[in-house]
Amino acid sequence: MWPLIKPKARHLVALVLFLPLLLLTLYSVTKNTDAYEEAARFVAQDVRVAASIGQVKKTDFEFWKGFEFTGSNANFSIEATSEKGTFIVDVRLRHVAGTWRVEAADIRRVMARRHASQ
Repeated sequence: MWPLIKPKARHLVALVLFLPLLLLTLYSVTKNTDAYEEAARFVAQDVRVAASIGQVKKTDFEFWKGFEFTGSNANFSIEATSEKGTFIVDVRLRHVAGTWRVEAADIRRVMARRHASQ
């Protein structure tokens, strides 16, 4: 068995500094891709989405809820706020002939958060 090695303080400091920087970089790079921009545009402007959840006022990247890039496929979870409430739209895209095209979108309502006093 390997002996347990106690991490040194400098290793912990490096981890505490490196991990948030890595996540921020991943978030920024992903949000600035053509695939994400097409998914966000779709959620904000598609008439079928608007018919289902109302006119979208704001979109936001749900980084923690999921995204995936695999070759010519991409999946994103995008939070959409409309007059009817807040929804998560899972958008699946495929890269075809140099452009990203939406293949499917699944919409689910975000449950309202309860106040601590209730």
